[in-house]
Amino acid sequence: MGLPLLLGVVATAHALAPNTWDRAPVFIHTNYHDVPLTERELVELKRFDLITLEKNQGGTGPDVVARIVAAAKQLKAVTDAPVLMYTNLLLDWPQFATLHEEFAANAADWRLEDARGAVVSVKKSGLDMACFDQANASMRAAWKRQCADAVATGALDGCFVDRAAQYQYGCNARKRTNGGKPLISNASCDAYALAQTELQAEVGLVISNCGSQADVAACPPTGVAGVMFEFWCDVADGTSKNWPGMGPPESTCADLVKQAAALGDDHVVLIHRGVGAANNATYSYAAFLLAAGNYSKFGDGAWAGDWIWLDAYDRPLGAPKGSYYVAGDDALVLRRDFERVGVVVDTRNSIAWLNYVT
Repeated sequence: MGLPLLLGVVATAHALAPNTWDRAPVFIHTNYHDVPLTERELVELKRFDLITLEKNQGGTGPDVVARIVAAAKQLKAVTDAPVLMYTNLLLDWPQFATLHEEFAANAADWRLEDARGAVVSVKKSGLDMACFDQANASMRAAWKRQCADAVATGALDGCFVDRAAQYQYGCNARKRTNGGKPLISNASCDAYALAQTELQAEVGLVISNCGSQADVAACPPTGVAGVMFEFWCDVADGTSKNWPGMGPPESTCADLVKQAAALGDDHVVLIHRGVGAANNATYSYAAFLLAAGNYSKFGDGAWAGDWIWLDAYDRPLGAPKGSYYVAGDDALVLRRDFERVGVVVDTRNSIAWLNYVT
């Protein structure tokens, strides 16, 4: 019997306050190697409205969960911003020592296999990591427990889930689109969604990293509070980065804006400019404003150290007057009006204008 299908765009309730629009709503997703965090790092982090601590917080050694919890406790003393812990739905990163040891002890039953029965692994950062099969109930329980126990300390508000949708193994709207890689079973595909939905019910705030655009038939799962667009409007239309099996390869910035706007008022939507993006930061920020909803936030940086802080972040936006719309006859020139700024984005040529009301 297959697992229940839990895909869609319906979000659950969460405790985040809506954006005030008195300045840009911004997030940071990073780590610092210092233990404890320095005063300078705390000052930097508390500027942001949502903080995720990455898998190398405090270094690359084992038991990163304890280091993340310790850093989160420092942050709770200086900011009311939600603090999340990074987790990975697919990969057995050894920094997460407890789960890594449990997985090693149960690998024969917990590891992912493709439709041919071959073990699925991923080479990354010099490691060859076996993958979690969330269709195994014991595997799924151990993965959820890692986040739930960290949140139970009171230092964290939820978890960020990387590799939230396995597009590359056929878990996408078109199901058989996988870039030529081996498919995995429907039960395993469905279990990645189920794990996140169950975790959301336990901890109250889960953000699913859906890659470069949200294939709403595959990610985010029904009931999950938030979603990240990891790559956002890079260069001009026709060159947006895309994960294999996730939407057409010619997907455009206008497509990404449409997807994000459709999720915006119900979900926490994190828009990340994208590491190595060739466009200018103002263009990405303006494209974000087109799609921004009540709980949307923008971020620009790598996964370690300080993030970019644009001067525009400090300028008041005022409440949005409505949704974005096509400006004139060109469907790739988009506009949105806020009380304090007019936003115009030419997605064809990667140019944007922020026209502030004086």
